[in-house]
Amino acid sequence: MPAISKPTLSRPTRPVRKPALAMADATPTPDESARDRLVAAAKELFARRGYNHVSIRDIATLAGVNSALIAYYFGNKETLFRHVYFEAARPINEERIVLFDALERAPKRPTIEAVIAAWLRPMFHMKSLAHGSPISEMSLSLTADHAELSDQMNTEIYSEVNERLLVLLESRLPGASRRSLAWRLYFLIGAVVTITRPHAEGMRRFSHGDCAGEDAEEMMRELISYAAAGFRSVPRS
Repeated sequence: MPAISKPTLSRPTRPVRKPALAMADATPTPDESARDRLVAAAKELFARRGYNHVSIRDIATLAGVNSALIAYYFGNKETLFRHVYFEAARPINEERIVLFDALERAPKRPTIEAVIAAWLRPMFHMKSLAHGSPISEMSLSLTADHAELSDQMNTEIYSEVNERLLVLLESRLPGASRRSLAWRLYFLIGAVVTITRPHAEGMRRFSHGDCAGEDAEEMMRELISYAAAGFRSVPRS
């Protein structure tokens, strides 16, 4: 009798699974709401921790989205930071330009105090006295973490409005040294960045309780008066 061959048993074919890491890094379907959440999360984290202490994973986790979306929408962390920083500064500069235009159209020449207020007030409109200004927090942390990028971005963002301020001041201070005006503006920028951070406790401490630092109008009045005196003292040619 011929030999009877045993049937060959074959295992059922199973679908091949991709490694979990590869699936996590795959580019997901674009979602504008996810993009908005990424921007909001990045703004919060960059303001709270600074540029160097925030990772792509941190941002994606807070936003509740796949980290691959950051590369899809922005490319890398620096590009995302630039977007967040520019978006935070944009409404401030837009309001400044509106106020400058109104001063230039006014029938009477504006006072130095009015010129400074047009430049200053938008910074206070964009902040909470309890939590500080995101743009100020990001500016300070970026200067500490990445000074070259800070200089580059601040030049790109603020050159136009700062030039408008200097031109308006020159119209009120004929013959004033542009060099000295620029120095005083530089000092004013430093004061604004500092004062729009959370500062109530520090104000109470060194004023022996007289200044709580919680009244935005009081701070603006004092800062405008301080800056106006500085600009008026600029040497004339």
